[in-house]
Amino acid sequence: MASSTTWTQLLKKVFKPSVRPRLLSAVRKGSRWGFINSKGHWSIPDVFDGAENFSGGLAKVQRGRERGYIDPQGQVIIPFEYEAGWSFSEGLAAVKKNGRWGYIDQQNQLRIPFQYENASWFCERLARVRLNNRWGYIDPNGEAVIPCIYTDARNFSGGLASVQIDGKYGYIDRQGNVVIEPEYDWTHEFNEGLAMVEQAGKWGYINNQGEPVIPCRFLDGWIFAEGLAPVHENGKWGFIGIKGNYLISNEFDWAGRFHNGLAPVLRNDRYGFIDKFGKPAIPFLFDGVPVFSAGFCHGLAAVQRGGKYGFIDRYGRQAISCQFDEVRDFAACW
Repeated sequence: MASSTTWTQLLKKVFKPSVRPRLLSAVRKGSRWGFINSKGHWSIPDVFDGAENFSGGLAKVQRGRERGYIDPQGQVIIPFEYEAGWSFSEGLAAVKKNGRWGYIDQQNQLRIPFQYENASWFCERLARVRLNNRWGYIDPNGEAVIPCIYTDARNFSGGLASVQIDGKYGYIDRQGNVVIEPEYDWTHEFNEGLAMVEQAGKWGYINNQGEPVIPCRFLDGWIFAEGLAPVHENGKWGFIGIKGNYLISNEFDWAGRFHNGLAPVLRNDRYGFIDKFGKPAIPFLFDGVPVFSAGFCHGLAAVQRGGKYGFIDRYGRQAISCQFDEVRDFAACW
Protein backbone atom coordinates (compact mmCIF):
# COMPACT_ATOMS: atom_id res chain seq x y z
CA MET A 1 0.00 0.00 0.00
CA ALA A 2 2.78 2.39 0.91
CA SER A 3 4.65 1.70 -2.33
CA SER A 4 1.43 2.19 -4.32
CA THR A 5 0.85 5.56 -2.67
CA THR A 6 4.44 6.56 -3.32
CA TRP A 7 4.09 5.59 -6.99
CA THR A 8 0.88 7.62 -7.33
CA GLN A 9 2.52 10.64 -5.77
CA LEU A 10 5.45 10.27 -8.14
CA LEU A 11 3.12 10.16 -11.13
CA LYS A 12 1.38 13.34 -9.98
CA LYS A 13 4.73 15.11 -9.78
CA VAL A 14 5.83 13.96 -13.21
CA PHE A 15 2.48 14.44 -14.97
CA LYS A 16 1.30 17.70 -13.49
CA PRO A 17 -2.09 18.83 -14.84
CA SER A 18 -1.67 21.64 -17.35
CA VAL A 19 -2.85 25.05 -16.25
CA ARG A 20 -5.67 26.20 -18.48
CA PRO A 21 -5.46 29.82 -19.61
CA ARG A 22 -8.20 32.26 -18.79
CA LEU A 23 -10.08 33.21 -21.97
CA LEU A 24 -11.42 36.72 -22.46
CA SER A 25 -12.93 38.62 -25.38
CA ALA A 26 -13.19 42.40 -25.72
CA VAL A 27 -16.80 43.25 -26.62
CA ARG A 28 -18.81 46.41 -27.22
CA LYS A 29 -22.39 46.86 -26.08
CA GLY A 30 -23.79 50.20 -27.14
CA SER A 31 -20.91 52.65 -26.86
CA ARG A 32 -19.05 50.88 -24.05
CA TRP A 33 -16.43 48.13 -24.09
CA GLY A 34 -15.68 45.44 -21.55
CA PHE A 35 -14.48 41.82 -21.40
CA ILE A 36 -16.48 38.60 -21.22
CA ASN A 37 -15.36 35.08 -20.39
CA SER A 38 -16.04 31.98 -22.47
CA LYS A 39 -19.40 31.53 -20.71
CA GLY A 40 -20.53 34.97 -21.83
CA HIS A 41 -20.35 36.52 -18.35
CA TRP A 42 -18.76 39.88 -17.75
CA SER A 43 -15.28 39.45 -16.30
CA ILE A 44 -14.46 43.13 -16.62
CA PRO A 45 -17.44 45.54 -16.78
CA ASP A 46 -18.21 47.53 -19.92
CA VAL A 47 -16.89 50.88 -18.71
CA PHE A 48 -14.40 51.70 -21.47
CA ASP A 49 -14.66 53.76 -24.66
CA GLY A 50 -12.41 51.31 -26.49
CA ALA A 51 -10.61 48.02 -25.85
CA GLU A 52 -8.37 45.45 -27.50
CA ASN A 53 -7.70 41.87 -26.48
CA PHE A 54 -5.05 40.88 -23.97
CA SER A 55 -1.49 40.41 -25.17
CA GLY A 56 1.48 39.83 -22.91
CA GLY A 57 -0.83 39.85 -19.89
CA LEU A 58 -2.20 43.36 -20.45
CA ALA A 59 -4.98 44.86 -22.58
CA LYS A 60 -5.11 48.32 -24.08
CA VAL A 61 -8.27 50.23 -23.10
CA GLN A 62 -9.54 53.74 -23.68
CA ARG A 63 -11.30 56.35 -21.56
CA GLY A 64 -12.21 59.52 -23.39
CA ARG A 65 -9.27 60.26 -25.66
CA GLU A 66 -6.64 58.64 -23.47
CA ARG A 67 -5.32 55.06 -23.54
CA GLY A 68 -4.00 52.90 -20.73
CA TYR A 69 -3.55 49.20 -19.95
CA ILE A 70 -5.32 46.85 -17.54
CA ASP A 71 -4.63 43.37 -16.18
CA PRO A 72 -7.05 40.39 -16.41
CA GLN A 73 -8.69 41.46 -13.15
CA GLY A 74 -9.53 44.86 -14.63
CA GLN A 75 -6.98 46.73 -12.52
CA VAL A 76 -5.37 49.74 -14.21
CA ILE A 77 -1.66 48.90 -14.50
CA ILE A 78 -0.63 51.69 -16.85
CA PRO A 79 -2.54 54.98 -16.38
CA PHE A 80 -4.67 56.63 -19.05
CA GLU A 81 -2.06 59.03 -20.34
CA TYR A 82 -1.42 58.09 -23.98
CA GLU A 83 -2.98 59.43 -27.17
CA ALA A 84 -2.70 56.08 -28.95
CA GLY A 85 -1.02 52.74 -28.50
CA TRP A 86 -0.57 49.15 -29.62
CA SER A 87 -0.74 45.89 -27.73
CA PHE A 88 2.35 44.52 -26.01
CA SER A 89 4.83 42.37 -27.94
CA GLU A 90 8.38 41.43 -27.03
CA GLY A 91 7.57 42.95 -23.61
CA LEU A 92 7.09 46.42 -25.11
CA ALA A 93 4.18 48.50 -26.38
CA ALA A 94 4.34 51.39 -28.84
CA VAL A 95 2.51 54.42 -27.37
CA LYS A 96 1.96 58.00 -28.49
CA LYS A 97 2.40 61.05 -26.30
CA ASN A 98 2.52 64.71 -27.30
CA GLY A 99 2.35 63.73 -30.95
CA ARG A 100 5.33 61.35 -30.89
CA TRP A 101 5.68 57.59 -30.51
CA GLY A 102 7.96 55.65 -28.20
CA TYR A 103 7.93 52.31 -26.37
CA ILE A 104 7.12 51.44 -22.76
CA ASP A 105 7.49 48.25 -20.77
CA GLN A 106 4.80 46.64 -18.60
CA GLN A 107 5.81 48.79 -15.63
CA ASN A 108 5.18 51.93 -17.73
CA GLN A 109 8.89 52.67 -17.89
CA LEU A 110 9.94 54.44 -21.07
CA ARG A 111 12.36 52.13 -22.88
CA ILE A 112 12.59 53.81 -26.28
CA PRO A 113 12.15 57.62 -26.34
CA PHE A 114 9.21 59.48 -27.87
CA GLN A 115 10.81 60.41 -31.16
CA TYR A 116 8.91 58.72 -33.99
CA GLU A 117 6.13 60.03 -36.21
CA ASN A 118 4.58 56.57 -36.21
CA ALA A 119 5.43 53.16 -34.85
CA SER A 120 4.16 49.60 -34.76
CA TRP A 121 4.49 46.45 -32.67
CA PHE A 122 7.46 44.05 -32.73
CA CYS A 123 7.41 41.09 -35.11
CA GLU A 124 10.37 38.72 -35.16
CA ARG A 125 12.26 41.12 -32.87
CA LEU A 126 11.93 44.13 -35.20
CA ALA A 127 9.40 46.97 -35.22
CA ARG A 128 8.48 49.44 -37.94
CA VAL A 129 9.04 53.12 -37.13
CA ARG A 130 8.71 56.31 -39.18
CA LEU A 131 11.00 59.33 -39.16
CA ASN A 132 10.96 62.22 -41.65
CA ASN A 133 8.07 60.49 -43.42
CA ARG A 134 10.19 57.39 -44.10
CA TRP A 135 9.96 53.93 -42.54
CA GLY A 136 12.66 51.73 -41.07
CA TYR A 137 13.11 49.13 -38.33
CA ILE A 138 14.41 49.10 -34.75
CA ASP A 139 15.19 46.31 -32.29
CA PRO A 140 13.84 46.09 -28.69
CA ASN A 141 16.81 48.15 -27.49
CA GLY A 142 15.80 51.02 -29.76
CA GLU A 143 18.76 50.50 -32.05
CA ALA A 144 18.16 51.37 -35.71
CA VAL A 145 18.69 48.05 -37.48
CA ILE A 146 17.38 49.14 -40.88
CA PRO A 147 17.42 52.91 -41.58
CA CYS A 148 14.24 54.91 -42.22
CA ILE A 149 14.46 55.12 -46.02
CA TYR A 150 11.23 53.51 -47.25
CA THR A 151 8.00 55.26 -48.24
CA ASP A 152 6.06 52.28 -46.87
CA ALA A 153 6.97 49.15 -44.93
CA ARG A 154 5.26 46.09 -43.47
CA ASN A 155 5.99 43.81 -40.53
CA PHE A 156 8.53 40.99 -40.75
CA SER A 157 7.19 37.49 -41.35
CA GLY A 158 9.25 34.45 -42.23
CA GLY A 159 12.42 36.54 -42.06
CA LEU A 160 11.28 38.98 -44.76
CA ALA A 161 9.40 42.29 -44.81
CA SER A 162 7.68 44.04 -47.67
CA VAL A 163 8.86 47.60 -48.39
CA GLN A 164 8.05 50.20 -51.03
CA ILE A 165 10.85 51.48 -53.23
CA ASP A 166 10.17 53.92 -56.10
CA GLY A 167 6.45 53.19 -55.98
CA LYS A 168 6.74 49.39 -56.11
CA TYR A 169 6.88 46.74 -53.40
CA GLY A 170 9.59 44.15 -52.84
CA TYR A 171 11.03 42.32 -49.84
CA ILE A 172 14.07 42.86 -47.64
CA ASP A 173 15.76 40.60 -45.10
CA ARG A 174 16.62 41.43 -41.49
CA GLN A 175 19.83 43.16 -42.57
CA GLY A 176 17.99 45.42 -45.01
CA ASN A 177 19.21 43.58 -48.11
CA VAL A 178 16.76 43.51 -51.02
CA VAL A 179 15.93 39.82 -51.47
CA ILE A 180 12.96 40.18 -53.82
CA GLU A 181 13.07 43.08 -56.26
CA PRO A 182 10.36 45.78 -56.00
CA GLU A 183 8.04 44.95 -58.90
CA TYR A 184 4.64 44.55 -57.25
CA ASP A 185 1.76 46.99 -56.81
CA TRP A 186 0.78 45.55 -53.42
CA THR A 187 1.96 42.74 -51.18
CA HIS A 188 1.03 40.70 -48.13
CA GLU A 189 3.16 38.96 -45.52
CA PHE A 190 4.68 35.52 -45.96
CA ASN A 191 2.78 32.66 -44.41
CA GLU A 192 3.48 28.96 -44.88
CA GLY A 193 6.31 29.87 -47.26
CA LEU A 194 4.25 31.94 -49.71
CA ALA A 195 3.28 35.60 -50.02
CA MET A 196 0.34 37.06 -51.89
CA VAL A 197 1.33 39.77 -54.39
CA GLU A 198 -0.50 42.00 -56.86
CA GLN A 199 0.47 42.92 -60.41
CA ALA A 200 -1.76 44.77 -62.89
CA GLY A 201 -4.83 44.30 -60.73
CA LYS A 202 -4.46 40.54 -60.34
CA TRP A 203 -3.18 38.50 -57.39
CA GLY A 204 -0.86 35.52 -57.19
CA TYR A 205 1.72 33.96 -54.87
CA ILE A 206 5.52 33.93 -54.71
CA ASN A 207 8.02 31.99 -52.59
CA ASN A 208 10.73 33.52 -50.42
CA GLN A 209 13.13 33.50 -53.36
CA GLY A 210 10.77 35.74 -55.30
CA GLU A 211 9.84 32.97 -57.71
CA PRO A 212 6.21 32.99 -58.97
CA VAL A 213 4.59 29.81 -57.63
CA ILE A 214 1.00 30.67 -58.54
CA PRO A 215 0.53 33.21 -61.37
CA CYS A 216 -1.26 36.53 -60.76
CA ARG A 217 -4.71 35.60 -62.03
CA PHE A 218 -7.09 36.16 -59.10
CA LEU A 219 -9.25 39.22 -58.52
CA ASP A 220 -8.83 38.92 -54.75
CA GLY A 221 -7.70 36.47 -52.11
CA TRP A 222 -5.89 36.02 -48.85
CA ILE A 223 -2.78 34.42 -47.42
CA PHE A 224 -2.33 30.67 -47.00
CA ALA A 225 -3.49 29.07 -43.76
CA GLU A 226 -3.46 25.34 -43.01
CA GLY A 227 -2.39 24.61 -46.57
CA LEU A 228 -5.26 26.46 -48.24
CA ALA A 229 -5.84 30.00 -49.49
CA PRO A 230 -9.21 31.61 -50.27
CA VAL A 231 -9.25 33.21 -53.74
CA HIS A 232 -11.74 35.10 -55.90
CA GLU A 233 -11.98 34.14 -59.56
CA ASN A 234 -14.77 34.31 -62.14
CA GLY A 235 -17.11 35.96 -59.66
CA LYS A 236 -16.86 33.27 -56.96
CA TRP A 237 -14.61 32.28 -54.06
CA GLY A 238 -12.93 28.94 -53.49
CA PHE A 239 -9.75 27.52 -51.96
CA ILE A 240 -6.50 26.61 -53.69
CA GLY A 241 -3.55 24.50 -52.59
CA ILE A 242 0.11 25.47 -52.80
CA LYS A 243 0.27 24.40 -56.47
CA GLY A 244 -2.56 26.75 -57.41
CA ASN A 245 -5.15 24.07 -58.10
CA TYR A 246 -8.60 24.24 -56.56
CA LEU A 247 -8.98 21.91 -53.61
CA ILE A 248 -12.39 23.40 -52.78
CA SER A 249 -14.29 24.63 -55.83
CA ASN A 250 -15.03 28.32 -56.26
CA GLU A 251 -18.73 28.24 -55.47
CA PHE A 252 -19.01 30.76 -52.64
CA ASP A 253 -19.87 34.45 -52.59
CA TRP A 254 -17.07 35.09 -50.08
CA ALA A 255 -14.58 32.98 -48.14
CA GLY A 256 -12.33 33.50 -45.13
CA ARG A 257 -9.21 31.69 -43.97
CA PHE A 258 -9.08 28.29 -42.35
CA HIS A 259 -8.37 28.17 -38.64
CA ASN A 260 -8.44 24.98 -36.61
CA GLY A 261 -9.86 23.07 -39.55
CA LEU A 262 -12.86 25.30 -40.35
CA ALA A 263 -13.38 28.35 -42.58
CA PRO A 264 -16.27 30.85 -42.79
CA VAL A 265 -17.97 31.13 -46.20
CA LEU A 266 -20.91 33.04 -47.65
CA ARG A 267 -23.65 31.59 -49.84
CA ASN A 268 -27.00 33.16 -50.73
CA ASP A 269 -26.52 35.95 -48.18
CA ARG A 270 -25.94 33.51 -45.31
CA TYR A 271 -22.70 32.59 -43.57
CA GLY A 272 -21.66 29.13 -42.44
CA PHE A 273 -18.46 27.14 -41.94
CA ILE A 274 -16.93 24.41 -44.09
CA ASP A 275 -14.29 21.76 -43.43
CA LYS A 276 -11.19 21.12 -45.52
CA PHE A 277 -13.15 18.88 -47.87
CA GLY A 278 -15.48 21.76 -48.67
CA LYS A 279 -18.37 20.14 -46.85
CA PRO A 280 -20.66 22.23 -44.61
CA ALA A 281 -19.61 21.73 -41.02
CA ILE A 282 -21.92 24.40 -39.59
CA PRO A 283 -25.10 25.34 -41.51
CA PHE A 284 -25.59 28.63 -43.33
CA LEU A 285 -27.61 30.34 -40.62
CA PHE A 286 -25.78 33.57 -39.87
CA ASP A 287 -26.02 37.16 -41.10
CA GLY A 288 -22.30 37.80 -40.84
CA VAL A 289 -18.89 37.14 -39.31
CA PRO A 290 -16.35 39.79 -38.28
CA VAL A 291 -14.15 40.53 -41.30
CA PHE A 292 -10.85 40.30 -39.43
CA SER A 293 -11.80 37.41 -37.18
CA ALA A 294 -9.49 34.39 -37.26
CA GLY A 295 -12.53 32.12 -37.00
CA PHE A 296 -12.54 29.48 -34.28
CA CYS A 297 -10.22 30.53 -31.46
CA HIS A 298 -10.16 28.36 -28.35
CA GLY A 299 -13.22 26.55 -29.64
CA LEU A 300 -15.43 29.61 -30.22
CA ALA A 301 -16.17 31.72 -33.30
CA ALA A 302 -17.94 35.08 -33.56
CA VAL A 303 -21.12 35.23 -35.66
CA GLN A 304 -23.81 37.81 -36.31
CA ARG A 305 -27.58 37.45 -36.10
CA GLY A 306 -30.13 40.24 -36.20
CA GLY A 307 -27.41 42.89 -36.25
CA LYS A 308 -25.76 41.61 -33.05
CA TYR A 309 -22.70 39.43 -32.44
CA GLY A 310 -22.28 36.37 -30.28
CA PHE A 311 -20.27 33.13 -30.33
CA ILE A 312 -20.87 29.56 -31.46
CA ASP A 313 -18.96 26.38 -30.65
CA ARG A 314 -17.49 23.98 -33.21
CA TYR A 315 -20.81 22.12 -33.45
CA GLY A 316 -22.66 25.29 -34.40
CA ARG A 317 -24.38 25.58 -31.04
CA GLN A 318 -24.94 29.08 -29.71
CA ALA A 319 -22.45 29.32 -26.84
CA ILE A 320 -22.93 33.05 -26.17
CA SER A 321 -26.10 34.76 -27.40
CA CYS A 322 -25.92 37.44 -30.08
CA GLN A 323 -26.18 40.59 -27.98
CA PHE A 324 -23.05 42.62 -28.70
CA ASP A 325 -22.43 45.37 -31.24
CA GLU A 326 -18.77 44.45 -31.78
CA VAL A 327 -16.54 41.63 -30.59
CA ARG A 328 -12.95 40.42 -30.72
CA ASP A 329 -11.78 36.80 -30.94
CA PHE A 330 -11.24 35.06 -27.62
CA ALA A 331 -7.64 35.28 -26.44
CA ALA A 332 -5.76 33.69 -23.57
CA CYS A 333 -4.63 35.83 -20.67
CA TRP A 334 -2.77 34.18 -17.81
